[in-house]
Amino acid sequence: RPQGASVFMLSTKGASSTMARWLAESENKSDLIDDELDIADKQVRQIVFEMVHDAVLADSNLMGDKVLKQLRQVGKLHSRKIERANFAVLKSPDIPSILVETAFISNPNEERKLRSASYQNKLANAILQGIRGYAQERPLLGVELVETSATDQRHLVRRGDTLHGIAAHYNVSLDRLISTNGLNRQDPQLSVGARLRIPRDG
Repeated sequence: RPQGASVFMLSTKGASSTMARWLAESENKSDLIDDELDIADKQVRQIVFEMVHDAVLADSNLMGDKVLKQLRQVGKLHSRKIERANFAVLKSPDIPSILVETAFISNPNEERKLRSASYQNKLANAILQGIRGYAQERPLLGVELVETSATDQRHLVRRGDTLHGIAAHYNVSLDRLISTNGLNRQDPQLSVGARLRIPRDG
């Protein structure tokens, strides 16, 4: 009986068809705006898209490899290498995408393991660590990865919130709240929607 986890990414055939469809849709939208679309513009769009999509496929491969290595530590793998397929969920032209199949529920042994909360947590953590490993190697521009623990507290700033009020609510000192979040002591500003880190030691 089949068993083990698998990781899929978009096949090159699927990538080619995705690119063709995207370019066709892009051209159709442009035609609605301007019937006289310059041939050079088409060529530039295609070249740029190919460059972006090649990079996306490379990133998908890297992410899949990181996740696969983590899953190997949890249990058996159905395939030791990244599989390639044309699943619809993998066909975003500009976002690295992978599909993880954690097990075969047609296999009674694997179905039993999947019913275990402990095993589910191990699988979820393996996928998380794989994605984290990818993100550390390919950080997004302007995004800083921060190590946090399960005991960290965060406060979502809402309209009307004040630093004094937040500090009192969590029973922490105002100075610690300001310093923990790197705010300007002279003129600390709060932005609605921001997440403040609440110091655990007060």
